Amino acid sequence: MNAAAEIEGSDDLSRTVWRLAWPAVITMMLQLLNGLVDMFFVGRLGPAAQAAVGMGGQVLMLLMGVSMAVTTGATAIVARYVGAGDARTVAEASRQSLLLTAAFGAVLAVPLWLLREPVLVAMGAAPEVVRAGDVYLQAIALTTLPWFILLTLTALFQALGDLRTPLYVMLIVNGANILGDSVLINGWGPVPALGLLGAGIASGASRTAGAVVAALWLARTGLWSQAAGPWSPDSKWFGRILRIGYPAAAQSLLRSLGATGYTKILAVGPEGTAAVAALFIGLRAEGLGYMPGVAYGRAATTLVGQSLGAKRPDRAERFGWLCTWQSLAFITALSIVFFVFAEPIARLFSSDPLVIALSASYLRINALGEPFLAFAIVLGGALQGAGDTRFNAFVSVLTMWVLRLPLTWWLCRSLGLGPAAAWWTMAGTTVVQGLLLAWWFHRGRWKTIEV
Repeated sequence: MNAAAEIEGSDDLSRTVWRLAWPAVITMMLQLLNGLVDMFFVGRLGPAAQAAVGMGGQVLMLLMGVSMAVTTGATAIVARYVGAGDARTVAEASRQSLLLTAAFGAVLAVPLWLLREPVLVAMGAAPEVVRAGDVYLQAIALTTLPWFILLTLTALFQALGDLRTPLYVMLIVNGANILGDSVLINGWGPVPALGLLGAGIASGASRTAGAVVAALWLARTGLWSQAAGPWSPDSKWFGRILRIGYPAAAQSLLRSLGATGYTKILAVGPEGTAAVAALFIGLRAEGLGYMPGVAYGRAATTLVGQSLGAKRPDRAERFGWLCTWQSLAFITALSIVFFVFAEPIARLFSSDPLVIALSASYLRINALGEPFLAFAIVLGGALQGAGDTRFNAFVSVLTMWVLRLPLTWWLCRSLGLGPAAAWWTMAGTTVVQGLLLAWWFHRGRWKTIEV
């Protein structure tokens, strides 16, 4: 779809937002479910296994941060030219984005394989978690390349205004992952029980299947027929994509590193592995609350980028706020659910009393700050669609490295207040992040940025 082709009127724009956002909401829920499936199946293997899967997920977030150097730039550029109606440049930008992400994925797979244990040790994992996490990451490392390609293909569909195809792809990914976990973790028939290695194989194989299906789907759109010449890398295009994407990548990497530091503070505390397991259970469960924000952020990226390409900055701003308000309704409702049913939700993922108690406290405390994620995530996505990625990166560094980590260290390590204090610093800095991005979007400087 092209936002510039929509008729004028707030009601029509609201429907446009909803038509684009609802497939993205379901897609993001399915992506979260993919992580929850692993956490659910390995829950029977104990807290160490859950902590290992959680830390493995943080390693993947670091890699995803690198991929954002491509996906963010690609989304902004492609959406802008879709809005301008320039099909040939859309095709070339898409092609160069895939070539660049393939190079990134191939280069990063080797160090991830070689440095599995050192990375986990640096994150503060206990010895039993390092052993378990090493097993899990073995299979994940081998599928870094197809995973990067899947992320970029999803971004391209998003920029084109097609958020339904990523939904169908995620249905395939989830189905494959659930089947793989069911068979490989505990064994089935002649298939032996592989434990965490089975979880890693299932996750990696399902993402690979998704990449293949998404690539075939994009080819069927006829996009490549619009491109001129062979598939060959172009350094000018690479530089153009990275110029927009590198602040978003730096932001994601620094936040992931900050999350690693946050985890390490918890890991060396008295509750140790139980606190880490509770953190990752809380994050995975809480994700159901903020994933609608991520989905609306994707819709905002597309709609803002296409509107600016069509020379309609006024409509771009309206789309940004409409996406935010619709997202806020979802997130607030789910936050109430997490607050009220925190303990039953925690019991779904663990039978350990301490882990359950810590997970429940995490969900209740962070439910109070979660509505502000609507502003942080959705307006952050709107700014990415405009190619304005630097202020978002600044705010991310401020809230994580200047506020959250020092406060968590002081409250937990110096004052000995325990994990609950860490949960409060997370909730408080989320509020700050949301308010700052709302202020910046309201100022409107993003309307004049060239991509």
